[in-house]
Amino acid sequence: MKELVLDFETIQCPKAKPLIPPMGPRDRSDPWEKLCFDPNFIQPCVAGFCTGDKCWSIGQNDFAENSERQLIQAVWDEIETADKLITFNGWSFDIPLLMRRSWYLGVKPSRLLSLKKYEAGFHVDVRMVLGNWDTYAKGNMDLYGKLKLGIGKTSGVDGSQVQGMWNRGEYDAIHEYCRQDCKVTYDLYQSLKGWYINEPARVTEEICEF
Repeated sequence: MKELVLDFETIQCPKAKPLIPPMGPRDRSDPWEKLCFDPNFIQPCVAGFCTGDKCWSIGQNDFAENSERQLIQAVWDEIETADKLITFNGWSFDIPLLMRRSWYLGVKPSRLLSLKKYEAGFHVDVRMVLGNWDTYAKGNMDLYGKLKLGIGKTSGVDGSQVQGMWNRGEYDAIHEYCRQDCKVTYDLYQSLKGWYINEPARVTEEICEF
């Protein structure tokens, strides 16, 4: 069985940038703080994958003219080969982003992805499983990874820095950051088996002692 982890890193969508509303007149809040997870205003710049024995990534920078469309198509090609799709917060973010950007770009999905709540079939969202499908439940990838596996996200980097890194052409660093997220997600998913998921684990991980 091919268990495939998917994770996106994102940047602003140039086409939507002129549509960002002006700063609030009263609270002077930055509207981008509310739109940085909105698939209408962002686009994937890098997609990461992991199957356990292999982690890899592809980005807009791998195609001529930084093509988002080619990146999206490549993601669907990978999903088509999978028996199980695994994400961390994909139910709320990665899958809606993939569907919305595919729709805008006219890229036909290679298979239908359900966004029904409480459903863990082809797509398994590790965060939703651990949070009992509560989108406000505390606990992120770095916390779960460090407590359970002894490893976390890439130190010193977070998603809010990706835009600046992309603008500076630091593509390799973004790819590495995304691949690390995929590796942690894969290992967390395997650790759920026998506890939250009724399947045998493919790998044996060391348990962190408290």
